[in-house]
Amino acid sequence: MASFEHVCKHVMEVTDADLEKKTTVVGRTTTYWDVYLMFATHAYEHLGQSIAYTRMNDTTPPWSGRGH
Repeated sequence: MASFEHVCKHVMEVTDADLEKKTTVVGRTTTYWDVYLMFATHAYEHLGQSIAYTRMNDTTPPWSGRGH
């Protein structure tokens, strides 16, 4: 959770100009915009895994607001 909070804090401080800056990720030159997009899609993969896990184990995810 700390890593997610760290990314969120820094995303809120980014300017439009920062998004166009170049960086290298996994040996490939890209922009910060692409890096943030990669973080977002990766987070959704984890959300999907969490949903699948709760369904497989017949539990209720905490974000549903319903007790089980």
